[in-house]
Amino acid sequence: MASEDAPLESQGAATAPPAPRRKGRRRLLLLAIVLALGLAHGPILRGMAGLLVVDEQAGGAAYLWLRPMSDEFREGETPGDRAAAFVHEGNGRRILLVEPKPGRLVEAGILPPFEAQELAELAARRVPQGAVTVLGGKARDLWEEARLLDPWLRGNPDARVVLLASRFRSRCERYVLRAVLGPEEASRIAVAAVADRRYDESNWWKSRTGAKEFFAAWVAWAYAWGQGGEHPKPPLWDPDDYERQLRVAAHQGT
Repeated sequence: MASEDAPLESQGAATAPPAPRRKGRRRLLLLAIVLALGLAHGPILRGMAGLLVVDEQAGGAAYLWLRPMSDEFREGETPGDRAAAFVHEGNGRRILLVEPKPGRLVEAGILPPFEAQELAELAARRVPQGAVTVLGGKARDLWEEARLLDPWLRGNPDARVVLLASRFRSRCERYVLRAVLGPEEASRIAVAAVADRRYDESNWWKSRTGAKEFFAAWVAWAYAWGQGGEHPKPPLWDPDDYERQLRVAAHQGT
């Protein structure tokens, strides 16, 4: 019996738990990793946000392209303020509007169209209506706006444009312009990134709004990159036209 117990004792010795000193080293290593990540998270998060930002010099630009965007600019400045300052700072400078597709509130008459809103804001800031160029077309996003702008750019080969963009969307918007217009035409448009007054690259993770915009901007950029210049959308649905088609189909069926 004693001879049979001996191998069991040797096996137990072989599978004994690690020495306390080894456990202590692992805990110290894990603690060091956690502390390093805690100390470095600020630079990492700032760097990730910085990848979303393109802020280009707009020297020589005679047109400021004003798009629908947030009014929550740093120090309370609005897009209308920036546009008015652009016009007043140089002779012959103009505002460029590409008419977006009206939303449901606009179609219901609850809100005025984007063009009317912007013209009223600019007039309140002493920008004459003659200094505003409006391109119609009911664009639903930047992809369609860029396609509407393309013939205008080709018809005005000397025109230089600066586009006001939300800061975290500026990289995506620069990509879309290059994808739709091509490098040569897109190079005539400078993207000016404007920070939201509530957050920027240095503190976006401290704000729920900043975090939402950060992740939404990454998703938008990934989607734009995945499209590779092609962004087809179904035609606009017109309920009146749909009703007419139903009547025609019913008449033909009888």
